[in-house]
Amino acid sequence: MLVTSGAVNAQTIYVHDSATGANNGSSWTNAYTDLQSALGAASAGDEIWVASGIYKPTATTSRSATFQLSNGVAVYGGFDGTETMLGERDWAMNICILSGDIGSAGVDTDNSYHVVTGSYTNSTAILDGFKIVDGRADLLPDHDGGGMYNDSGSPMIRNIIFKDCYAAHYGGGMYNTASSPILHFVDFLDNYSDTDGGGMYNYRFSNPILRHVTFENNSVYRDGGGMYNNNSSPILDVVYFRENSCTVATPALGGGMYNGESSNPQLTDVTFKGNDAEHGGGMCNFGNSNPYLDRVSFMENVAWRGGGMYSDSSSPTLVNVLFWANEAIGYNAFGGGMFNRGNMPVLVNVTFSANLADDGSGGGMNNLNSGPQMTNVILWGNSAVTAGDEINNVSGGPSISNSIIENCGGSGAAWNPALGSDGGGNIDADPMFKNTAIGDLHIYSPSPAVENGDNTALPAGTSIDLDHYPRIYGVFVDIGAYEVQGHPTGAEDQVNVPKEPSIQSVYPNPFNPSTVIEFELAVRGPVRLSIYDAGGRLVRDLVDGTRSAGPHDVAWNGKDRAGSTVSSGMYFVRLESDGKITSKKIVLLR
Repeated sequence: MLVTSGAVNAQTIYVHDSATGANNGSSWTNAYTDLQSALGAASAGDEIWVASGIYKPTATTSRSATFQLSNGVAVYGGFDGTETMLGERDWAMNICILSGDIGSAGVDTDNSYHVVTGSYTNSTAILDGFKIVDGRADLLPDHDGGGMYNDSGSPMIRNIIFKDCYAAHYGGGMYNTASSPILHFVDFLDNYSDTDGGGMYNYRFSNPILRHVTFENNSVYRDGGGMYNNNSSPILDVVYFRENSCTVATPALGGGMYNGESSNPQLTDVTFKGNDAEHGGGMCNFGNSNPYLDRVSFMENVAWRGGGMYSDSSSPTLVNVLFWANEAIGYNAFGGGMFNRGNMPVLVNVTFSANLADDGSGGGMNNLNSGPQMTNVILWGNSAVTAGDEINNVSGGPSISNSIIENCGGSGAAWNPALGSDGGGNIDADPMFKNTAIGDLHIYSPSPAVENGDNTALPAGTSIDLDHYPRIYGVFVDIGAYEVQGHPTGAEDQVNVPKEPSIQSVYPNPFNPSTVIEFELAVRGPVRLSIYDAGGRLVRDLVDGTRSAGPHDVAWNGKDRAGSTVSSGMYFVRLESDGKITSKKIVLLR
């Protein structure tokens, strides 16, 4: 099938593992049965369409065989073998697996070193709609990047799952050196490295861009259960780190993310939940690494030092950040929420609550030879067994202004100097969280946090809060991660947050031409609300990002992701949140 856009004589090459035709890639009937044949035949401007099936880099036992991406060639999975348009594919339904399980089936020691390689490519090399599994990089020099290996390559990676891949050295799921791939809608699940970077390892000026990416249940022997950055500064937007770990070595650093050797990643709308390590359950920063965090949540992470975050000789900047129910656990544990050593981090509009140092000091924050600059911060309801429920200082201490700190005494003569220096405007009064027990640290409108912050502390360009609402609603910014969106009347409804995510109603139903879907979330985190047709094919994503706990609504206008009006019939609304899925039937009548 010739196309007129792009490169001259660009073509679509078909791959179907059960095709019985001429095996020349000219149509679905005559499709190549092997993806390697299609890659070998492709030129810049070509598209490769791959039908559901399992594809391996080789039919031999050569472990060096890999699917090598090429500039100008787009490889798309997710077809059922009948489509005539790219937009008709459904990668969630028609699963295309790129498997490193060559040689003896089910025996991982003879698997491919790298299932996919993107070295020496740019963003015109596209891989979209695949599940990459069972890579095993375990022998020098092929001991990095079991799922994907990139050296001086920056391909476009979309709608991909990396699962059960292994590296003896770095990057179980993906290894990048001098590479900056672009990742959209990618999941790293259950990958492992015997050294660093269970999900992803970035080395030597690798600055990948990640949007809508999940790192879940990846693990390492040493550092960076989810991601390891060495002299690299990735950009993360709507990324979720959940239940990643590094707990074997001593020390084991950064259950969710490790930043070292002057790594300065930028994180926006990122969640760290349930990760664990010896230092920095959620994030660990070492060696002059200064990440910038805006709208980031640390929840239920665990470590010996720094349950949520550990920073040594590194000074991160935190804006609109939440620390809830993180824990420093073990003998002489410090810093349930945050541990700082030899640094000067900047915290603006950050909220700490329900963090714990279970056999040590600094339930909310522990500072060792450190001088954090804290403005518009709430520390309330944290606890420590030994000392410093909210803040514990060992040589040094923070400068605190326009903040609410439990038992601080407030600014002035009653100020508690053990917490740090009083910069003025500090308050010792209940911030009135809505429901600390379930992590809802929004504040009610009569809260003393309302209208009592310092506007000048907000970094340039900060216009929204953790919930994406205006950061300054009235005259002055509120204290903490959330801004009350209303006048301080105390009249707003006290929202009952559900125990499970749920679709509350779809009205009208049946409908024409549009309907409103009301749904509720039990916890703040990534959520995906999608429309599927009766055949199980994805029609459109209505929500794909981070949302707060509580009620939400979104309208659907009866159009698909290409903007085309869909036909009458039965459809399904599908809600994914907090590892749970629920759905509801709807009917469109034209």
